[in-house]
Amino acid sequence: MHRTFTSRAKITGFSLVEILVGLLIGLIGIIVMMQVFSVSEERKRSTTAGSDAQNAAFIALDGLQRAIMQSGGGFAQTRLLGCDITLPGGATVPLAPVVINPVASDGTPLIPAGDNGTITLLIAYGSGNYQPDGYTLNNGPTTGNVYNVTTSDNFVALSAPNDTLNDWLIHAPDGCPLLLRQVSASANAANNQTNVTVRSAPAAAENATAIFNLGGRPGFLAYAVRGGRLTVCNLMEQDCTNSNVNVLTNTTIWRPLVSDIASFQAQYGHDTTATQDGVPDTFNQATPANSCGWARMPTVRLAIVSRNVQFEKDELYTAAVDRPALETPKWIGGNLDVSENGTRGDWQHYRYRVFETQVPIRNIAWMGAVSGC
Repeated sequence: MHRTFTSRAKITGFSLVEILVGLLIGLIGIIVMMQVFSVSEERKRSTTAGSDAQNAAFIALDGLQRAIMQSGGGFAQTRLLGCDITLPGGATVPLAPVVINPVASDGTPLIPAGDNGTITLLIAYGSGNYQPDGYTLNNGPTTGNVYNVTTSDNFVALSAPNDTLNDWLIHAPDGCPLLLRQVSASANAANNQTNVTVRSAPAAAENATAIFNLGGRPGFLAYAVRGGRLTVCNLMEQDCTNSNVNVLTNTTIWRPLVSDIASFQAQYGHDTTATQDGVPDTFNQATPANSCGWARMPTVRLAIVSRNVQFEKDELYTAAVDRPALETPKWIGGNLDVSENGTRGDWQHYRYRVFETQVPIRNIAWMGAVSGC
């Protein structure tokens, strides 16, 4: 018997060439997957960072809007608007609901400048619900530290240690300037009158004909963007006008609110019609020159630009072969400078979100059409 043997050489396994080709195909697949994963992660980081930037700008704008809506509370009166007032810390500021880039009486900036290309903002308001037209003093102007007014209102005068919450009064002569005094005692007098005592006695040259009550927590808030952070300083508590303070590192005076803010702008809304109607006709940064000008400023509009923290390898706002340029940030008031007046060289490598709003100054609008304005 003869046996026939079949050759098995052709079915013993893969050749070296076949194995190398398989490895090559596998490596190509891994590279493709890693590229897809990298692009996906980059888009994820951009989306996440964009959400953070959006939240930061929203929080900043919401806080500003809340402060502006109550601005002017307690002093929306033409005899007061635009007058200089000296605050407890010694700073003298213009008394107005909202002041863009406030300046001192000598024309120098009142608030230390923020980042290049951004504004500073001063917002003032009272915290009490008192007579908006003030309290006329009985028996002529007062020269001491006791004001006698015809009212049954209770002026808040607490005992220590709560006396820091006592009411603050605007000591108002017939003209400017104004003073701010804190109540130390309040007592009912005869014939429905009240004697209000303040901590310091005005000088004879500071005779008042009326007082205006700002309540126990008035706010004189200065806002500025410093080192990419929106910061706030309360002039009732700190000397926010001191340019010798390191405004970038001293967070006791300039408290940071939100980070990654690239631009901050605002404009007044002026009612310029011959007959005052409370509707803004023009918007600009021209500060009203007198009390009637302030009474004709029913609104302010704001823009906040937040910067995405994700650094992009390409310059996004310069056209490239594979993509068009992104549009530079702008708002209804015009273009917004996010390059800090050209001092930030990498600004094109970030994405930006613009948030803007128009905020009514309610206490000015409630004054209505002011006679003579």
